Amino acid sequence: MKKNITDEKAYITIETLGTFIPFVLLVVSILSLVNIVTVQTRLHYALTQTANTISVYGFMDPGEQAAGTLEETISRMIDYAAGKSKYPPEALARKLIEKYLANGSVGGGEYLKSANVIGGLNGLEFCDFDFLTEENGEVSLSIEYEIEYKFGILPLPFEPKLKVTQQVKTKAWQGGAGDGYEW
Repeated sequence: MKKNITDEKAYITIETLGTFIPFVLLVVSILSLVNIVTVQTRLHYALTQTANTISVYGFMDPGEQAAGTLEETISRMIDYAAGKSKYPPEALARKLIEKYLANGSVGGGEYLKSANVIGGLNGLEFCDFDFLTEENGEVSLSIEYEIEYKFGILPLPFEPKLKVTQQVKTKAWQGGAGDGYEW
């Protein structure tokens, strides 16, 4: 008995396309999730470094004249905390976050725009900014932002935005004074 093989040649092509296209869409979806995790990780690092920088320079005397842009920024924050300045500390913290997000020739704002953070650096909203409060001597920073995500070319039945809130706290260095520095 002779079997007609010509009728079965297209089945392997159809089976391959039926599994390959969903596989490619799955890989693209996973890459989109990896991008979201990468943005969160880099922003957490920048936020942590900003809080640490503020806490380290927090023991400076507000009347002391600082030299250099970073030291001037911190001095302005100290003046604000002491009630001697009206300059908003969020703008100063935003500059530090941008500095810590920079990577080579790519600035922090450029990175956030390329990573689909809505509004880039200006899209970061400070929802909590406690700077050297008298009762606890902590620096607390909290930001909110939205990331636009895509799952390949698939249209999604909802608005593809993810709202993220991140917060860091650190104990301020107060020149060896205050609670938490006992020997």
